[in-house]
Amino acid sequence: AADQGFVFKYLPWFLPLFYPLSALSWEQGRWAWYLVELACLTYALVWIFRKSAVIGVPGRLTAACAACYWWLWHSHFSAGQFAAVILAVGLWAAPPSSAPRLAALNYILTSKFFSVVSALGQLRSQFRPKALAASLGLLVFAHLLLVLLSPVPLAQLYTSWWHAALSGGAELKEEAIRGQGNNGLTVFFMRALRVPASATLVDIGAALGLGALLGAVWARAARPLRDFERWSGWLALGAVIHPLAWHHSFVVVQPLSTFAVARAWQSGRRVPLAAAVLGLACVALFVPQVIGTGLARYAELGSLKAWGTLLSAAVLVTCARRERSL
Repeated sequence: AADQGFVFKYLPWFLPLFYPLSALSWEQGRWAWYLVELACLTYALVWIFRKSAVIGVPGRLTAACAACYWWLWHSHFSAGQFAAVILAVGLWAAPPSSAPRLAALNYILTSKFFSVVSALGQLRSQFRPKALAASLGLLVFAHLLLVLLSPVPLAQLYTSWWHAALSGGAELKEEAIRGQGNNGLTVFFMRALRVPASATLVDIGAALGLGALLGAVWARAARPLRDFERWSGWLALGAVIHPLAWHHSFVVVQPLSTFAVARAWQSGRRVPLAAAVLGLACVALFVPQVIGTGLARYAELGSLKAWGTLLSAAVLVTCARRERSL
């Protein structure tokens, strides 16, 4: 934990996932991880293009939406982040999903802890005997690998992780935790209420409360949507409510914002299309590298990425309901 904010904060059962990289040199490991991220991005783009075609929009429109995310993906790759894996596995395990895919999804979603809220989108499937057995089996296998590979006892690993997981506010300080780099809905309310960055448990409680509230709203509102559209909202929810929602975390919102633009385009109505484009812009384009440092600071301190995600979700549902009523 002496690494001051950059300590390994993933749950201990994620260590086996990264162990193979330790057999490589630093430079080899860096390139290996780049290739993993590139594969995840490629899979996500192919999936989005295929599903957009189901909605019936031209490929050039989907490509334009994807191009808007250029800086978020550039930032993600530069920092070697993990959200690309969450997105790719999340799309691979989109409903209807088999037990092994659900197990892989549950495992990957626990990487960001609060991203587990996305698993609520397949809650009924999660409790099927095969799915429960597969998830439990994967968890047991990961712990067996830990016992075999780690020189540190399991109890010590979990104790260290608990201290590391709660250390972010104290280590990264106020400007990082409450500053413009954090774009989630949780931090929006924490900034408004002037909750100190060191109050980690308050952030956790607020995130869980927002996750429960928005999840309940989405479960009801998204009923008219296709399965993959509904699932894109659940994937995005993990980034919206996360207490440390850095800008690169919002790559998981790309399917949702793309489908919102696609639905609005199909509706032939200007207002929904303008709202969908605005929602996408709030997430992908309202960054210093595109609109300038001054404007971006106000946008990011207002958690505009989170609000843009909610706007995209609202447009998607509104257009689907209107289409259904015609």
